[in-house]
Amino acid sequence: SIAHAASGRPVSHKAFWATRLNHVYGGMGGQRAVSFPDIPSTSNNGDSTEAPNQTDLIIGTPASNRVRQELDGLIGVFINPLVLRVDMIGNPKFRALLQQVQRVTLEAYEHQAFPFELLVQELKPVRDESRNPLFQVLFEIESSLDNHLDLPGLTSVLRPHDLPGTQFDLTVSLLDQANGMEGVFEYNSDVFDSGFVQNMVEHFSLLLESVVANPDQRIGTLAILSK
Repeated sequence: SIAHAASGRPVSHKAFWATRLNHVYGGMGGQRAVSFPDIPSTSNNGDSTEAPNQTDLIIGTPASNRVRQELDGLIGVFINPLVLRVDMIGNPKFRALLQQVQRVTLEAYEHQAFPFELLVQELKPVRDESRNPLFQVLFEIESSLDNHLDLPGLTSVLRPHDLPGTQFDLTVSLLDQANGMEGVFEYNSDVFDSGFVQNMVEHFSLLLESVVANPDQRIGTLAILSK
């Protein structure tokens, strides 16, 4: 598990896009077996190029960490966060960056059983009690979920739960559904305000449209502002 570092009040901003991720993928020609999760992660990196000198980007993503057969019959959460590091030196084309993210993601998943706490101990980053080590933005995506639990004689209801604080500065959760894509941007209110996150969501939408139209654009020229 990750130490609960950030103390700010968690606030969520929800969004919905009529276009599904597989349509985005198809719009890019479905080339080179790029997986759906790589697309939003790369788009998020593109959005970060508003800071022109920021070329080394790090985000986290959760892994189920159930690769060991002996865990199959156990009940519980074994999620382990993975750290994805992306190099944007040289203002690469989006397609090239997408391939880099795919490679980095696959390499990270090969080591998903390595505990995050041990990774922090090995790397020994400068610690700040107000922030999580190694990354402050978590990005996750899931396909359509069947939230219906069939139990004899019982009725189950999925209820959201409120956390007293945020684990990260920003957590972006995407759900790819039959009628489109739903997004939840949960942020630390001590770090971001609602206006900033609203702009972030709009930028993300424009980025997806921009890369589908021309995936060979360089990251620095991708459209993030409406005309």
